[in-house]
Amino acid sequence: MTYIKLSDLPLSVRKELPPGAQELYMAVYNRTWEQCSASEDYDPRNTAEIARKAALLAVETEYERDEHGRWRKASISKVLDTRKIRPQG
Repeated sequence: MTYIKLSDLPLSVRKELPPGAQELYMAVYNRTWEQCSASEDYDPRNTAEIARKAALLAVETEYERDEHGRWRKASISKVLDTRKIRPQG
């Protein structure tokens, strides 16, 4: 199941993440869901979990928690460092 609008996201995602991070989460979740469901070895039981993990990883790459535990856009140096160690492919 993909998400159509931000209000369709799980409550925990909407409460925790700022709007930009919610948009990123939804885009990555939906793209991952579609790729998994088009795969030869599609397993619907795992698709939601794979999509959720991919979306959270994307958010953690672009956002970070501040000293109060709130998510905010990550500094450019953190984003570049994270991308440097991400496998290319």
